[in-house]
Amino acid sequence: MVNLENKIAIVTGAGAGIGRALCLELAQAGALVVATDINADKAMETAALIASSGGKAEAFPLDVTCEKDVRDMVSRTVEKHGRLDLMFNNAGVSMGGEVRDMTSQHFAGILDVNLSGVIYGTLAAYEVMIRQGFGHIVNTASYYGLVPLPLSTPYNTSKFAVVGFSTSLRAEAAGLGVKVSVVCPGYIQTDLIKDGVLVRSTPEDALAQVPFKLYSVTKAARKIIRGINRNQAVIVFPLHARLLWWITRIHPEVLPFASQWMVRRFRRRYRRP
Repeated sequence: MVNLENKIAIVTGAGAGIGRALCLELAQAGALVVATDINADKAMETAALIASSGGKAEAFPLDVTCEKDVRDMVSRTVEKHGRLDLMFNNAGVSMGGEVRDMTSQHFAGILDVNLSGVIYGTLAAYEVMIRQGFGHIVNTASYYGLVPLPLSTPYNTSKFAVVGFSTSLRAEAAGLGVKVSVVCPGYIQTDLIKDGVLVRSTPEDALAQVPFKLYSVTKAARKIIRGINRNQAVIVFPLHARLLWWITRIHPEVLPFASQWMVRRFRRRYRRP
């Protein structure tokens, strides 16, 4: 167990999935967790779970697409607790389907949450952490931000951008005492697909196409915390995500065949004569 005694941590998207699991693990490690989510009730549930286990938590409603609200939340946290040690920009949404069935609004909607939300949270925390001379920003992307697979192009676009944003900023931040990591999970047991936007598809069929066993959110949260404790630049897990990332880098010629097979399989099911 990593010791985070009395660290101040903000988590966006804390109402479910990896966000909630992160909050629980951070609190168990001794941190005071500020759990935020666009669904206020879900954020409060997370804080209540932490309190029932003897941990320290606060809950706030937060729409990460509103920069002013994000800055206000960070400012309130720092004013109350005197500092900010960890900022987890975790809130995100998913989208699947073919680009030919989508409009620019599909892209705008997902970029607003997955990219702009991360940028707003990072900039607000970065200013505080530069003044402090310490802190760690952790941005959630996906292994879809490392491996360009088809049928989720708006999602992939947002996650590739988060990876580039985070790894570029890491180089600048290092000399200012601030650490930056980006998290790239594979297939995790969350409601991300079920709650996302699917074009000419269903959550059940989307999940049926996942070729790997889903990884638990608790294990995911522990991997993330271990990764930031080691100050890893890119935190990739589980094994299937690491293998696909490795194959993409070492044997890039393999990926187009797999991608085309995925598209053919999708079209056989959803394209009618």
